[in-house]
Amino acid sequence: MPRRVTKAFPTECYHIFNRGALKNFLFETDEQFEHFLYLLRYHGEKCNITILAYCLMGNHFHLVVRVEANGDVSKFIKLVCSRYSARWNRRLKRSGTIYEGRFKMNHIDTASYLRAVFAYVHLNPVEAGIVKNPIDYKYSSYRECVGTASKELCNNSIIHECFHGVNNYEKYVMSRIENPDIEDPDLSQAVSQFWS
Repeated sequence: MPRRVTKAFPTECYHIFNRGALKNFLFETDEQFEHFLYLLRYHGEKCNITILAYCLMGNHFHLVVRVEANGDVSKFIKLVCSRYSARWNRRLKRSGTIYEGRFKMNHIDTASYLRAVFAYVHLNPVEAGIVKNPIDYKYSSYRECVGTASKELCNNSIIHECFHGVNNYEKYVMSRIENPDIEDPDLSQAVSQFWS
């Protein structure tokens, strides 16, 4: 299984995820979703982190990132999460952590895991019953990846390379809707530990 790591290395890819404390919502309004995306973009650039895919759900988030030269993924995610929680705690007049704990980060060390994690992240809203097709979900990078939304946050070239083109990726994602079992055992184990 990809080992949960706390130190990340340049040119490597990582799956990062976390959820709300007590499984509570992290995002309830468009403004909250948009603010988190802004923080991802801003701190990704500052910390030399390339975002490859994301999905923000009501009570959790998933990111797939690549660490660039001099990149600091721990600093990146800490800045994003702390700035987000500070703003919304102030706005909602509350205090304390909004996250279940420290973020989880798994090294994506095989092509199989990388292919599976892209589809898993993009299919989160389908699995949750929010939409029937990931193209209909606003707060995921799927639409950006397949070219139906402007490219604002992600570098989609790795997904396109993994699947030898965007059409093949779309076909793969649609096949996973029909057969939602996670193909890669490492990703399956990482996800099951996250949700347990």
